[in-house]
Amino acid sequence: MGDAAHLMSPFAGTGANLAMLDATELARELFATHDPVTAIKAYEAEMFARAKATAEESARNLDLCISLDGAERLAKQMAIYGAEQSC
Repeated sequence: MGDAAHLMSPFAGTGANLAMLDATELARELFATHDPVTAIKAYEAEMFARAKATAEESARNLDLCISLDGAERLAKQMAIYGAEQSC
C-alpha cells in the first residue's frame, strides 16, 4: 500500500512503514490545524521530502535486480550485509 501511494517499486521494502508513518503524520496535522487543506499541504511537504530517499533507494535496488548481471551483483551485496552482521 505504501509503495503504491508513493509511486515506487517495492524494492526498498519500506512501503508499509511509509504508509503507517504517512497516516500518523496526516492525522497529527489534521488535529493540529483543524483545516484539511492546510493540514494536507503541511503533511505533503514533509512526506515528499521523507519519501524521496526511499524512492531513490527503491530505484537503485530495482535497477540492481533487473540488470543483466543483477543476480551476481545482488549476491555480492548480500555477502556484504552478511559480513556486517557478523562483526
